[in-house]
Amino acid sequence: MNVTPFEIYWQASEPTAQCPSRMISGTLLVCNNNVLMSSSRVMKKCFWTSSVIFLFVNCTKVTEDGDVMSNEDFVLQASVVNSAEMDIGSLANTRGINEGVKAFAQSVAAYHEAAQSQLRNLAIGLNLLTADSLDAQHIILRNQLLNLAGRAFDSLYIHTQVQDYEQATKLFFQEVISGQSSQLRNYSASILPQLEAYLHQADSLAAEY
Repeated sequence: MNVTPFEIYWQASEPTAQCPSRMISGTLLVCNNNVLMSSSRVMKKCFWTSSVIFLFVNCTKVTEDGDVMSNEDFVLQASVVNSAEMDIGSLANTRGINEGVKAFAQSVAAYHEAAQSQLRNLAIGLNLLTADSLDAQHIILRNQLLNLAGRAFDSLYIHTQVQDYEQATKLFFQEVISGQSSQLRNYSASILPQLEAYLHQADSLAAEY
């Protein structure tokens, strides 16, 4: 039986040059008094606040009737994440104009290439298949990006990166807490911190657009 951690949602303010008080929100995931993961998001709008708000959600269990992702589904979804970041990241590194966006894209593409190689090796050992091509969503995105240039290109790329990494962190965290394979859980746990870091970076870059 897998246990979902306590979730502590928090909000606080942080002054920035562009915004006198920028709201930061996030989640601490805690179970048995251990912090399993922390995440935070910088909101793009200004908020006048200095308070900290906590909301505690009780631990719950994944029952036999609950939805637990299979090893096959996780490997396919995780490999789609890696493939998309490799492909779209390489495109952004070539066509982007903002140096911060280009550096981000280059780092993302290289990291997910290594992550995909590691996942492929795990999948072979588990007799599972990986996806090495873009899904329909990212084919559409790639075509949209090919029709853009300059600031418009950078804006679409980096805003979709925020969305992609929000989804990716959820996928990998769910695998950490409820995955059926210890190898895939360990893989997810090793990848998750970098996904969180990329989410923070994408958020920061997107605030400029």
